[in-house]
Amino acid sequence: MIASLGSINARLDALEAALHDENLVEAGRQLDALDAAQRNYLAGPSALFDVPGLASLQARQQRIMLFMMRQREGTSRSGRDHRHPPRATQARLCAESLS
Repeated sequence: MIASLGSINARLDALEAALHDENLVEAGRQLDALDAAQRNYLAGPSALFDVPGLASLQARQQRIMLFMMRQREGTSRSGRDHRHPPRATQARLCAESLS
């Protein structure tokens, strides 16, 4: 079954929710699922026909990436303050692996 922009946006919803909840295990799962859905969609015959939809998707992904980078920066600051909670370390590592 070929993924749709709607299903990709649903994956982004789930990723955002996991990031806001600081559930990094779930965020990792959602990133893997998002990657698979995007690859599936882009391999389809009509992938490039919805340019506005793809542009909107790209803008949304960039906003999520910026959020993850801000989380990483916040974690770096807290690490420099010698308060290095395990969840913060995981968030930093996850964000670094995506950038």
